[in-house]
Amino acid sequence: NLGAHVWVLNGILAVSLNVITLLTIEKVKVLTFVVAGIAKDILVILIDTVAFKTHVSAVQVAGLVVTLLGMGLYKAFCQNRTLFDTEGVLRATTSLLLSKRREHIANGKQGAP
Repeated sequence: NLGAHVWVLNGILAVSLNVITLLTIEKVKVLTFVVAGIAKDILVILIDTVAFKTHVSAVQVAGLVVTLLGMGLYKAFCQNRTLFDTEGVLRATTSLLLSKRREHIANGKQGAP
């Protein structure tokens, strides 16, 4: 049986979370806020897997990999918006990957960048 003080505290925390969310979205773009939320979710899953030995299926790992690739593509898009506008997603991504590969080889490093 919970007392009234627990319910009031819960309400205050919930309203505070909503206010903080609103203030954060005002400072950053909504998409950036969503990407940060996804990054937080991935971090929580990784910590849970390591700390509590929670089983993660192959499908869940594949989902995390796709999510991370999407986040990387979003970062590349934000840093190279003009290239993506002129070349399109596939060509711009290929171009960026090839330029990183050439840079990696020019620096005398072996393996993937």
